[in-house]
Amino acid sequence: VTVADFLLAANGVTVLCTGANAGDTGEVGGVIYTARSEIQIDGLIDAENYEPLVTTCTSNVTRMTRMFLEVDDFNQDIGSWDVSSVTKMDLMFYEAESFNQDIGSWDVSSVTDLTFMFQDAESFNQNLSGWCVSHIASKPTAFDVGATSWVLPRPVWGTCPS
Repeated sequence: VTVADFLLAANGVTVLCTGANAGDTGEVGGVIYTARSEIQIDGLIDAENYEPLVTTCTSNVTRMTRMFLEVDDFNQDIGSWDVSSVTKMDLMFYEAESFNQDIGSWDVSSVTDLTFMFQDAESFNQNLSGWCVSHIASKPTAFDVGATSWVLPRPVWGTCPS
């Protein structure tokens, strides 16, 4: 089903589909996006079918715990994902050794758990200083332990940059 509820957020990066059901599609900037559930996303990852993740709308996903855990060969551009409803991202990129994409535009303001998020994500090196992490007062446990390539700025804990 194609719906008109797909649109580009004010930041010019994030694709929104809040009124869509899993499986619905919509066009944004000439690209067809598909609203997917956490279970559907996990299925694509388990099947190592990463390309559809680039055109996935995640507006209705609330949990991304362990999503790319130990997925060594994933490095797709998921910067357009709407994570504004997500509350848990613990272990999300744990040992995701190849991942290094710009996710600096993600709205993580609802996230309360980022523990172990980038542990041993050896290739990751992106600027996340713009992340709104006002709900997280201090650096989460093992947030970036072993992320040996990461030299760009990290989130500033307990703040919400404008």
